[in-house]
Amino acid sequence: MVRFRKHKYAFTTDIEKMFRMINIHPEQTCLQRILWKKGRGEPIKTYELTTVTYGTVSAPYLATRTLKQLAMDYANNFPLTAPVVLSDCYMGDILSGSESIEELIELQHQLIEMFQTAGMHLHKWCGNLPEITSNLQEYAFLESDETKALGIIWNPRPDCFLFRIEQQRSKVKRRGPLTTNEVNDSETWLIKQDQSGINLSDPSGNLKSLNIFQDDKGVLRVGGRLEKASIPYSQKHPAILAKNSKMSLESFSSLVVLCLSITLIWGKELVCLPTKM
Repeated sequence: MVRFRKHKYAFTTDIEKMFRMINIHPEQTCLQRILWKKGRGEPIKTYELTTVTYGTVSAPYLATRTLKQLAMDYANNFPLTAPVVLSDCYMGDILSGSESIEELIELQHQLIEMFQTAGMHLHKWCGNLPEITSNLQEYAFLESDETKALGIIWNPRPDCFLFRIEQQRSKVKRRGPLTTNEVNDSETWLIKQDQSGINLSDPSGNLKSLNIFQDDKGVLRVGGRLEKASIPYSQKHPAILAKNSKMSLESFSSLVVLCLSITLIWGKELVCLPTKM
């Protein structure tokens, strides 16, 4: 990738259906033999794949070795192309370039001619120079301004690499009972929404005496002398609400889930989820 972007003028292209363009030696097609039966009662037919087959262990080696041999055989006829195929070809993708426009156009023509001698076709041309695509009307080009170069998105017009990150959002649970985590998360979110209106920087306020701190969930709580008291955390460090808050203990009562395990007379357990404390 670094070598690819050292060029002043860069381009990418792809060998169309490369595996299918490479024939297997007739003595070795038996290694790609397939037994096929169309339906019940039909005779079993035998097939042998005659080209490099995608998904087999040997396919990558056979493809790259064929390209290497092609470059060595035509090194004298296409002097610009051979080094590119040996160094700038990654499976079926070619990523290369040049420091001058004239040499770049000549390299493009030599690549096309050399691969045509092997029955291969180059397509999906893309480059940061308009001449890369404007002088080849009979070839297919990318309609999009972006292409992938070794897994990285490349936009040739501003000549920059792009990275896209898909934000993974949890699906909203619309059916079934709420879980304890969902209830706790909802309560925390409501408290933080209410606390967004609290001004902690007001020097005339009465909040300094409360030793306010922020817990690991971002909720503002009261500190102080109850730190070592043997009481629940929410009582030891109650959350702070705004002065005119519409939230109260009653508003949270619908969020409280108290699970009681009751053993019925026939030995089964019933979980009760009351919404009031």
